[in-house]
Amino acid sequence: MYNLIRKEFIVLRWYFLFNAAYALVFGVFLQSAFSPLMVSMLPPIMMMMFAASMELRNKAMMFVGTLPISRKQIVSAKYVTVFFYYLIGLILMAAIDAANEFAYTGKNAMTAEITLLMILLSFSFTMLYAAFYYPIQYWMGVKYSNIISFVSIFFMVIVLSTVANIIDKFSDYLITNEFIVIGIPALSLLLFYGSYRLSLAIFTRLDMAG
Repeated sequence: MYNLIRKEFIVLRWYFLFNAAYALVFGVFLQSAFSPLMVSMLPPIMMMMFAASMELRNKAMMFVGTLPISRKQIVSAKYVTVFFYYLIGLILMAAIDAANEFAYTGKNAMTAEITLLMILLSFSFTMLYAAFYYPIQYWMGVKYSNIISFVSIFFMVIVLSTVANIIDKFSDYLITNEFIVIGIPALSLLLFYGSYRLSLAIFTRLDMAG
């Protein structure tokens, strides 16, 4: 599984620069009330899709299918990698916030303060997106699942905007609400695991090239 995860990062090595540029644009030049969510959450989502697109272009599954590894390992590696993608998003968010603090001496840093609630929400959205994306990818194939995923990103941006406004108005209540602080991340992880089991069931019935 280690080599499968390593393969993901080797394939995406040039896309990390794109993610860094994206974080710079939305975290510095186009700041908004939900910049921290955008900077921490959308890079892992884009990396999921980039990796899938690269696999389709290079027909990587046909090669992976010849290796002495199980389909369970292939699917497990995909889902474990999501946590590393999210960690990259967190690092970008912290780096952009530090850059804003340094450049503007704290006066014009990110409009929305980075809080535990922000981190938990971005984590939950990332897990939910992965839970949605991977079963579709294995069921429909990368070619069609990417179309659906790109459309869903625009809807997610709208949701993020709404969530950011709610956070701004009710942050004190939300951070003390146990269901929000613990329930939503726990629910997202539960759905993430259910998605893993579903993807595994789908993938074991498909040809590697599909």
